[in-house]
Amino acid sequence: MRVRFFDPHPGMAGAVVPLPLVMKKAVDELSGKELTLDQGAEQLQDAGKCLLGIVDIGIRSVPKLEKTKLMDSDFMDGWISMMWTLPDGRVHVFRLLRFRVL
Repeated sequence: MRVRFFDPHPGMAGAVVPLPLVMKKAVDELSGKELTLDQGAEQLQDAGKCLLGIVDIGIRSVPKLEKTKLMDSDFMDGWISMMWTLPDGRVHVFRLLRFRVL
C-alpha cells in the first residue's frame, strides 16, 4: 500500500534524549515522499543499524471510520515509531514521522 510520509520528528524538541542524527536525517529524507509503507519502514530500519543497542521500528495506524468509503485499506493514516534499547538497558521511544494512505 502506497503512503505519503510527512511531519518528521523535529530532532531535539525538549526531549531528555534527542533523536539520533542518523535517524533525523533518515526521517527528513522520507518526508514528502510517496512509497509503500514497508519501503519506508525498511529505510528507517537500515538507518538505525549503525546505532548501539537494539532498534525496533514499529507502525501504528488509525482505523478508518466505518462511514468512510473513500479508501480500500483498513486504515487511513498513522505513524512510524522507533523503540531504541541502549546497551545499558535504558529504553527510548520516538515518533519518527506520520503517513497517510494514498
